[in-house]
Amino acid sequence: MPEATTDARSSALGITLDEMLESGRAPTTDGNAIDITRFALSRAAADLLGAFAGACGPDRIVEVGCASGVSTLAMAQAAPESSLIVMDPKQDSHWKGAGRTAIERAGIGSRVDLRHERSDEALPDLIAEGTRTQFAFIDGWHMLDYVMMEALLVDRMLDVGGLILLHDLWMPALQQFASFWTTNRAYEPVTIRSGEIVNEPWQPEPEIGQREVLLCATTPELFRTELVPFVDRSILALRKTGEDERPWDAFEEYTRLA
Repeated sequence: MPEATTDARSSALGITLDEMLESGRAPTTDGNAIDITRFALSRAAADLLGAFAGACGPDRIVEVGCASGVSTLAMAQAAPESSLIVMDPKQDSHWKGAGRTAIERAGIGSRVDLRHERSDEALPDLIAEGTRTQFAFIDGWHMLDYVMMEALLVDRMLDVGGLILLHDLWMPALQQFASFWTTNRAYEPVTIRSGEIVNEPWQPEPEIGQREVLLCATTPELFRTELVPFVDRSILALRKTGEDERPWDAFEEYTRLA
């Protein structure tokens, strides 16, 4: 997995991201800071997200869920030619402006359109505006109906060949979603090999702890056997292989258990 260059890490963006990851704290708009160790991406997960963004080389990134801004900065650093549309309805209330502060400190305010609406409000607006994207990171409200809604709306904007990345694959709702989506939609799981995005499991295979996946009684067998090999740092990347051309009543079973 490629690492950020020395020049990138020495920039305002790199310095801001490193400070947040190393300290586990994110400055807020009131001059204080919040602890981000329980919810922000780890250094390894941020690097992995950045590796996908860099390999994809998107013109525009759509992110659902900004929180402290670690993921936003990681993608912006890895794909320096991209613009980003980021949504987080609790940015000022729950997160106390930490994400916006990180964006400003990193000097990327001109590249980032930070929206404060909920995803079910902001994503339809983007569609109405004619927005196109090649890379989306869904890491917001982790309930099955919300993730499904966000993916459906992102798909309306996503170019064929573009990526949707999901975080927190230890959660049953995300496992159910990924199993349904790869079975019923024109998407395939992908990893990175020699800097290229490929439809092949990770090699070398990550240790189970590194995958950060928890399997339970409700985990579909499809997820256990076909998707777990593509998960690392609780991140799964799915590539769009075509537009949705299913008949109105299409449904492929995905819930078979072990």
